[in-house]
Amino acid sequence: MAKYEEQWERVERSYNRFKAITEGQPDTSQSKEYDDVPRGFFNECHNLKDHLKNDPGYQKHTPKEIEDYVTNTPALAICADISNSAKHLVLDRAPRSGGNTKFPSGRNITLRVMDDLTSTEQSTPEIAITYFVEVDSGTYRNAFQVATEALKAWQRFIF
Repeated sequence: MAKYEEQWERVERSYNRFKAITEGQPDTSQSKEYDDVPRGFFNECHNLKDHLKNDPGYQKHTPKEIEDYVTNTPALAICADISNSAKHLVLDRAPRSGGNTKFPSGRNITLRVMDDLTSTEQSTPEIAITYFVEVDSGTYRNAFQVATEALKAWQRFIF
């Protein structure tokens, strides 16, 4: 297995964790741990770019084509801005997305308690979190939708 394929699998696992939080999962963690999941996805997704550029096993596109694709694909550009601003504490270069990307820029939390009055077993509450990314001053996008678009963009490009 080529190294970029290993990174692709990390991206898919990160995406599945993000999807579980978005759709709802048993509430077993501290809220800060939930907040790490979407950021982890955006980092893994952006890191795939360097794996594609540096893996001799990937020959389909040149490093320049890869960089241009990230810059010209809105969801991947947002991932790049989130990842780079997290890595450097601030975005220390012109944003690829063209906006003033900020993450997280808000979240909605839904806590579901399943209570079956006929059961003697205690149910575990479920939590579902919707995260938002500010892509420009006052313009917000659902972060999981951005993640889904980014995943699909990489699928089209790589395979």
